[in-house]
Amino acid sequence: MLSILNETLSYTAARLSLRRKMQLDPRSLIAMGGLMSAMMAVVLLLMRRNYPPHIRGLDYWAAAPVLWLVSTVLFSARGKLPDFLTMVMVNQALLLGATVYYLGSRRFLGHGGGWSVWGGVLAASTLAFMWMTYVAPSYTLRIASFTLLMTVLYGSHLRFLWRHGARAFPCAWSRWYWRRTSWC
Repeated sequence: MLSILNETLSYTAARLSLRRKMQLDPRSLIAMGGLMSAMMAVVLLLMRRNYPPHIRGLDYWAAAPVLWLVSTVLFSARGKLPDFLTMVMVNQALLLGATVYYLGSRRFLGHGGGWSVWGGVLAASTLAFMWMTYVAPSYTLRIASFTLLMTVLYGSHLRFLWRHGARAFPCAWSRWYWRRTSWC
């Protein structure tokens, strides 16, 4: 009985030390996300080449993951590149990628435009992030501002799809899910 207990304890200790050695740091997870974005960009670019030219938006959808990849590369170079690139432009590359994705949906469904509004938002947010990085440094305010911008952008994207996405499955499913889970 004592040998079984001793064996169990040594096995547990070995597993605990193995767990400590196999922890993933956030940078490696972000790098994996960047590589998956690059693979998705390749898939979308190949789709663009094989679909007729009258189907629009696929080039925008292919550009968005490339911008997200740029963001992950800049983020992983923190400490090696200037703060402007690794703090300000990281956020802007993510925001620009999400914006291009939204504008690709607009083009795909036959609606143009959007660059004037979202281009202004990108320019203003670049200035705001520079202010929050250099003039009045505030990590909390930068995170809150970025989260608010992304929420508004994805909300605009969802609203557009609900209005113009016809009865396609993703739009119908998201409407159904939103009605079932909303509190109001």
